[in-house]
Amino acid sequence: HFDGNAWTEQTLNKLVGYTSPLLWGDGTSLWALATDTSTLTSGTARRWDGSAWGADIALPIATVSGVWGASASDIWAVGSEGMAHYDGTTWQSVSHGLGTFTDFDAISGCSANDIYVVGYGLVAHYDGTSWKTLSAGVGTDWLSAVTCVAPNDVWVGGSDSIFYHFDGTTWTPMPSGGWQWINSLRGIAANDVYATLSYAGGYGEVRHFDGQNWSVLPTGSGGWMGSIFSTSAKDIWLISEGGILEKK
Repeated sequence: HFDGNAWTEQTLNKLVGYTSPLLWGDGTSLWALATDTSTLTSGTARRWDGSAWGADIALPIATVSGVWGASASDIWAVGSEGMAHYDGTTWQSVSHGLGTFTDFDAISGCSANDIYVVGYGLVAHYDGTSWKTLSAGVGTDWLSAVTCVAPNDVWVGGSDSIFYHFDGTTWTPMPSGGWQWINSLRGIAANDVYATLSYAGGYGEVRHFDGQNWSVLPTGSGGWMGSIFSTSAKDIWLISEGGILEKK
């Protein structure tokens, strides 16, 4: 967990036998979503209420690669088998209308009617009614990360170690300065954006955008870096190697 000054580590109750979890929260509760590594056919969600983890909830999609919510009763999850939505009571499968494409990697939004999803050579947008593919200038790389800071401030990234920034009209590439896969993005403000980068060999790092440049942010952990999530500039959660949830 990052409190605005330093990262500290605490091992919490993990989803044993599952991939390192993906995180989303609203400041009062936290969701951890993961995939059963033994079969890769079972997505599971677990909710932290501030004091304890709840029971596992089966998801209507087999694998989980991204999660984002507009509120505690409007949460989206995506994976290799499509999309799921949580309405505050149950998780249900979603018919997205994007043709035969089902391999989604990440999702983020600025509001309930301004949501982005990415995948292999794909950027799609949800306007509150339907999903539409964007003719984005992001090439055909495997996009695995997205964050929506504002309608005119969207970042995506993936396998080519390049960040792509959307100003509401045009996509502009920006090299990360690293050579690893961009796993996750989280934007708090135009001058406060975080990204996790990792390589198959395990080496990972966190990078930060200050409004002008990307730079390495030391975490004290050089292993694989996965999902990153925040509720404020001083409340940032990170999943690192082994599925360890870092918290202070």
